[in-house]
Amino acid sequence: MPPYQAMPFNDDDADTILEAWAIQGLTEQRPGVSFEEALLEAKSQRMAFLDSFVNLFREENARRRAGNEGILMPRKVHRDALKELKALQSELAEIDAELLGEPAKQVLQKPVIEDVAAKELLGFGISPAVAPLMPDGLPLTDTGV
Repeated sequence: MPPYQAMPFNDDDADTILEAWAIQGLTEQRPGVSFEEALLEAKSQRMAFLDSFVNLFREENARRRAGNEGILMPRKVHRDALKELKALQSELAEIDAELLGEPAKQVLQKPVIEDVAAKELLGFGISPAVAPLMPDGLPLTDTGV
């Protein structure tokens, strides 16, 4: 099925399909609801699903890291989900900011804070990827050791 497009189904098929795929953002366009409204509802539901999917992957890696197990490398499905999530977040943030007014726009469009330490390292030819400021496995608090 092509994403973000309406598709007709007979009632028996629609029930089965919605039962299996509704959690991922597939919705029914109810009578009296415009296509745009149904699409917005589906995008919101899809964004919630993708957010949950990406967070579950991150949580599993955090659990594995805490247990000194190897981390899972992201697969194509994870990368694609993150790309789609970011696109939906920016699209829906614009709509929500318009609904909520100017204060919401200021909150949703936070200024990017410059990483001074990373900029200084780049001046010496050292990228943050090569010499991270917080290496993996380093505790976030001082253990007194």
